[in-house]
Amino acid sequence: MRKNALFIAIFILIATANLNAQILSEDFENIGSLPDGWTQEYVTSPPHSWEFINGDEFEYSSHGGQYNAFYKSSLMWQDKAKLVTPELDIYGITNPLLKFWYMLPGSAGIDTLKVYYKTSSAGNWTLLDQFNVQIQDWTQIILELPDPTATYYIAFEASAFDMESRVLIDDVEVTGMTGIVKNIMTEDISVFFDCSQDIINITLPDYADIYINNIYGSMLKYYKGTKGVNSIYADLPGDGIYIIKIISGNNIISSYFIPIVR
Repeated sequence: MRKNALFIAIFILIATANLNAQILSEDFENIGSLPDGWTQEYVTSPPHSWEFINGDEFEYSSHGGQYNAFYKSSLMWQDKAKLVTPELDIYGITNPLLKFWYMLPGSAGIDTLKVYYKTSSAGNWTLLDQFNVQIQDWTQIILELPDPTATYYIAFEASAFDMESRVLIDDVEVTGMTGIVKNIMTEDISVFFDCSQDIINITLPDYADIYINNIYGSMLKYYKGTKGVNSIYADLPGDGIYIIKIISGNNIISSYFIPIVR
């Protein structure tokens, strides 16, 4: 039997000590050289390296500053290489996030940027996400980092297929929050699931990032929230319990469970 609406009481998870953790911040402003601690892994042979230039050598500029990471094809039909972060200690970090800006201004549907992670230097790479749609403007991506360890690595793998191929990334960050947390209730945020419209309405007091995860913590939807009511279409796999995380501008994390019953 369908219900007209379901109002969710919200219990917010807020750090008792607001200790924001900046684990990695890389803007590639290293005078055209590979940043300290970063490495490259070559997937194809002969090896073809990432470069560090302003934009893409043609019409685009860096997202910030004078340099960004840039990958293009050599004379080979296809080149692939991973740009790998230094070892990162994200063990014990609450909600570790990878944030970066990217562009794929080359041939539509040809170039690919894949993001991988591994939990130790000897571990295997696990695909986190991939992007292959032509993007001619700098676009920010925010990804949750699973399986946090004290020996964590992230890799950006570019696939370039011809001389027109261009893959760009800039301003890479890994952030999170440390400190003990507790549950409190707030009246500033409300959630209303309208099952007749299949829409989740989330009212926020200010701008915030909204993540909808499954019960296992995998991200299903991301929404850039604004002040007031945010209506999000609930095209989720099915009825059940989902986790909504809200991250404000100062990285205070809010998290709660929402039952979807249609």
